[in-house]
Amino acid sequence: MGQCCSVGDAGAARSYLSHSFEENRSAAHSGASPTSDESCKSASSAGGTATGSGAQPRSGIPDAKHFGLEETHVVLDVLGRGGEGSAWLMRELKTNKLCAVKLIKRPVPKVLLPFLTQEIGIQAQLGRQHVNIIDLEGVILTPYFLAIVLEYAAGGPLTRYICERAQTHRRTEKQKQKESQSKGEGGAGGTSNR
Repeated sequence: MGQCCSVGDAGAARSYLSHSFEENRSAAHSGASPTSDESCKSASSAGGTATGSGAQPRSGIPDAKHFGLEETHVVLDVLGRGGEGSAWLMRELKTNKLCAVKLIKRPVPKVLLPFLTQEIGIQAQLGRQHVNIIDLEGVILTPYFLAIVLEYAAGGPLTRYICERAQTHRRTEKQKQKESQSKGEGGAGGTSNR
């Protein structure tokens, strides 16, 4: 999701990260925000299941109303949580298209603003120009969250794929090395392996 919190004031980033999405809103916003019971409905606030794409909301997932996106999106699943916020699999109501929405809790700390601005700018410049870069589809500002809407690419995190592939490659190399050593030792003693 990005490395925005890896640089800058670590104390501010830690205090920002200590807040969870399920915690109650502040007393000033208590009348306008959904309660914790409302935020954990199993179906979306749009009142239905995802048609067309085949994806349906999972039980226990907060609805789009919790994030202020009830008019535009249906929440289907959580993709992951990171240093800046969390990523959710959602379906756009207009196009019925799956998308990944990165939600950052407001107010965004001043430490993170330059990094978020840079991330959004780079994503907007490069996304449409290259096949292998995720497209930025939009940025939505809700009363409680900054939502960065991105193209959804199924298959899991790229980091996990690279790590698993590297481990498989290392195991294969070790196996080949063991086989060549055992063949060399067997040949020297007058025996051979098939």
